[in-house]
Amino acid sequence: MSHPRQARSKARLAALTQATEAVLRRTTPEDLTVSELAREAGVSAAYLYTRFDSKQALLDSLIDEFETGQRDKAARLLRPELWEGVGLEERISRLANQFLTAARDHRGLMRAIFSRRVIRGMAGGGEAGPSFGASNQILEWLMACRREIAHEDPREAIRLSLLVLFSTLQVGLFLDLGETAHRAIAREAVGMLTAYLLDGSAAAPEFIGDLDREHDS
Repeated sequence: MSHPRQARSKARLAALTQATEAVLRRTTPEDLTVSELAREAGVSAAYLYTRFDSKQALLDSLIDEFETGQRDKAARLLRPELWEGVGLEERISRLANQFLTAARDHRGLMRAIFSRRVIRGMAGGGEAGPSFGASNQILEWLMACRREIAHEDPREAIRLSLLVLFSTLQVGLFLDLGETAHRAIAREAVGMLTAYLLDGSAAAPEFIGDLDREHDS
């Protein structure tokens, strides 16, 4: 049984998350201000500053809470007994659709997550894998279909495929291409990666020079 104070704190955090989502639908994480967020959440800016040192600390806290929730959700959705008899192609397709659903419902926070990953990557602390968490859970979930994978190293092939898939989907989200275009991109990415995993035709080509042929002689 949760303590009343904990319940109130959780409710306030949920309200802040909802307000942040609303604000980030009309502005970028860089342009978001604490005063605008406070107005949306119906609290004072002073109250927010008593809980968070800065706007970035507030965003980081909300993002961490969101990703924790996504990992917990993945643990429920990816239980092996729920996926017996489901092949690799359907799993990858459903995974992409899950990302698109999260992007539709939480576009603001997910764009903020992407921005944070880019910044950390430029600083040498990049994070690989899905922006909605659970990368290891997803890897093992797909590894259940390892016998379908023609690549000589199924685990590495899946790891690379996840990196490509989620990088592609995150860029589509960041560019705000709209749901129709985003779904078209996801469909093409799923098709290419499924072919790569099932056919095993992924050997890196020998380096034979780039497009500037004049300098290769």
